[in-house]
Amino acid sequence: MHIFFIAMLLVVVCLIDSIFIRYFIKMLYSSGLQACFASNYHGKRIPCIGGAVFLPLLLVSLVLFEAYFPESLHSFLEFTFLAAVIGFTGILDDLAGNEQVKGILQHLRSTVEGDLTTGFLKAFMTGLAALLVSLSMSRSLPDMLLNLFLLLLFTNLLNLLDLRPGRAIKSFFVFFLPLIYLIVFHGMLTFLPLISMLLISLLYLRYDLREVCMLGDSGSNLLGVSLGYYYALWAPIPLKAVLLVFLISIHIVSERISLSAIFERSSLLSYFDNLGRSAAADDEYQPRRC
Repeated sequence: MHIFFIAMLLVVVCLIDSIFIRYFIKMLYSSGLQACFASNYHGKRIPCIGGAVFLPLLLVSLVLFEAYFPESLHSFLEFTFLAAVIGFTGILDDLAGNEQVKGILQHLRSTVEGDLTTGFLKAFMTGLAALLVSLSMSRSLPDMLLNLFLLLLFTNLLNLLDLRPGRAIKSFFVFFLPLIYLIVFHGMLTFLPLISMLLISLLYLRYDLREVCMLGDSGSNLLGVSLGYYYALWAPIPLKAVLLVFLISIHIVSERISLSAIFERSSLLSYFDNLGRSAAADDEYQPRRC
């Protein structure tokens, strides 16, 4: 019976998501607000906060899930809190971020000098939210530290990958694959919020690949923290340790070498990066002249 209700709910979620994403993107183009637009790597001016649609759709999904499965209320609320903080700070950074200040050290230096940046505010609030959730889900100090860094590093990794159309979302799909085993083992009900994020991403992907709008921090950070939360909550300790080493290594490498350069040098990664990508013009999505 659970499987039937879950399937029906996911169908409803897909219908809502599909309609809402389409109208949300049209709304961004109709607004003509310059703060919502930025130049992508092709120099094309498109909305830079497309991922802001993820948070309201996620909240709608969670309300539906909690209405039918109230026994999962606690875990859903914990994830909702984390997603709301990450989504809000991501939207703020997309709209008011200083593109000249990059990296946590530069944001920290700027803030110490009296110029608070949205990047520092995002890192500070994300750190606090991740710490609270890690304290709630962990049984020991080492486990808490492991969970905390998984949350933070996954959140930032998807942001680092969001430099080309579709790259962050396709990477999210790759990192989702090992979680399928955990979903089968622990049951689909526990992972409904993550499955909802998967469906939202699938429906949004075509707009990202066609360069209709950018995912932005509001979307990439939310995808990252979703992975971090469910790996931290359900993955066995050895897998968590392997993931932590991998995430630390990627962050160290990204400080020295551009991740885009790594993708371009590898034929396999380059194929993955370009898969499905298209910059076809779409007259339906054109910014309104102000």
